[in-house]
Amino acid sequence: MNDRALFLRRALLGFLTGAALLAAAPAVLAAESEIPRTPTGRPDLSGTYDIATLTPTERPANLGQTSALGDQEAAAIAQRAQTTTEFLARASDPERDAPRAGGNVGGYNYFWLDPGSASFRLDGEWRTSIITDPSDGRMPPMTARGDELRRTRLEMWGRGPDPANNLADSSEAWWLDREQGPYDGPEIRPFGERCVLGFGSPAGPPVLPVVYNNMKRIVQTEDYVLILAEMVHDARIIRIGGEHEAPGNLRWLGDSVGHWEGDTLLVETRNF
Repeated sequence: MNDRALFLRRALLGFLTGAALLAAAPAVLAAESEIPRTPTGRPDLSGTYDIATLTPTERPANLGQTSALGDQEAAAIAQRAQTTTEFLARASDPERDAPRAGGNVGGYNYFWLDPGSASFRLDGEWRTSIITDPSDGRMPPMTARGDELRRTRLEMWGRGPDPANNLADSSEAWWLDREQGPYDGPEIRPFGERCVLGFGSPAGPPVLPVVYNNMKRIVQTEDYVLILAEMVHDARIIRIGGEHEAPGNLRWLGDSVGHWEGDTLLVETRNF
């Protein structure tokens, strides 16, 4: 397994068995004898979970190696989020001016958003990031190839060679003198925009929260675990035991195979 696959596996395992289950299923945190179990004795993960959380995926750089917050700090974050929610959800002024010409029309208003109302706790601690490995809680640096792909995507998604490009302040779109522009066909647009896949990895791996549609439905049998994401109804099917399919059999969500180690379900995903 390469370094990226190992990182994704760790992130998925840590978040699925941590944030999602801790936030939504307190019974899972009980003593081993109280863990819900299937008829064959496996932990029963079946249920509906809301993984919305104010805990960021990456730890803010200023927190360094600080992996947990105190109760007062966590409460302050929740209060700021509540204040922001109330401000953004206020009624619009019917006498407001029209938007300026060429201005950004914006996206969804706050009525549609659901980023969570509190941080999550893991082993009794308010976590400062969903990522727990590396210890600084931040994504490892991209490889040169990954950085090149990121720049290419930004360019084709309408921001141009300069990420600071702002069409509202430009007299003409940057792509007009090119053979192909970012809006010349639906296949060019990103997967999330076309609802081919949910943006931000809501179905995994790793399973991460986004700004809305954070519900997950887990259906479990002895041979399969299904994670159904509310976002775009992505369905990730994990086969218990067995081998991965041939490398040429690619899937949007990859080929996931899991196995139990005690009460822990480990999942390895290939063939994206």
